[in-house]
Amino acid sequence: MLRSGRILPVALLSSVLACSGEPSPASPEPSAKAPTTASGPATQRADPRALPPRQNPTARGGPPRNVLGKASSAEPPLAQPDPGPAPTAPVPDTTGCPTGMVHFQAATGPLCIHAYEVSIQLKQHRGGMIRQYFHKPQLLSLVSAPGETPTPVSFNDARRLCAHFGFHLCTSAEWEDACDGQPGAGGAPYPTLRATEYAPGDCNFTHTMQGGTVPLAQTGSYPWCVNAAGVADMLGNIWEWSDPGQTDDRGAAIIDKRGGSHYGRHIGRCDQPAVGTHQPDWYGSVGFRCCATPAD
Repeated sequence: MLRSGRILPVALLSSVLACSGEPSPASPEPSAKAPTTASGPATQRADPRALPPRQNPTARGGPPRNVLGKASSAEPPLAQPDPGPAPTAPVPDTTGCPTGMVHFQAATGPLCIHAYEVSIQLKQHRGGMIRQYFHKPQLLSLVSAPGETPTPVSFNDARRLCAHFGFHLCTSAEWEDACDGQPGAGGAPYPTLRATEYAPGDCNFTHTMQGGTVPLAQTGSYPWCVNAAGVADMLGNIWEWSDPGQTDDRGAAIIDKRGGSHYGRHIGRCDQPAVGTHQPDWYGSVGFRCCATPAD
């Protein structure tokens, strides 16, 4: 037993509590740090959509909330709503863009973005999981095409892979411009053929509050989930990393992710950020697209 009036060192106190079955004292939450850039404290971006570090998920403009209960993967999902037959999707402009990318206008000028969430694939068959080859990008291809399974990566891996292939991980502002179809602020709230509204079933979310969550789908499986530029699946299916261009006080990248995912039960929008919700080396249910400068 602990003697009253005697103060034990923190490490010893934790050991005593662990052995006694009592919970150890909760560690204090780390204090929020202002993001910095290589040249000093980060400054507010000129873009009116400049992103604050960390968003309250329940606040207006925060990331769409998700419900991923313990039984979600074990229970079958309930029948999902049918949005009806979709009209013909627009023919994308691929002028000057690498294979698998489409042209769009960003606030900074013309750019290209992968038309589909990236599937990382080996050029030749090899054993093991694809993740073990991320550090050998010369063995890999970034595939942007319908009927493929998006690959989860860390933020750091996504940036490295985009750079290896001569691209860059889309910034948060670029991703949003590609999503809403307008350079700078404004644009369509939803990257679908409806654009100004969302009908349940348009994209790969879990649209029922009960039952299990729907699985990750192959790219291009939801014909309504295509925007005016011909970019597919920018809502639902798999979260997508974007780069808000911020670093913390240690110089580590601050992440952003966009679009929501298949297991989300609340629909997102083009302008909803999720800044600072993971560390840059975190690996989970987040994929990516790359952006590139079109050839002259």
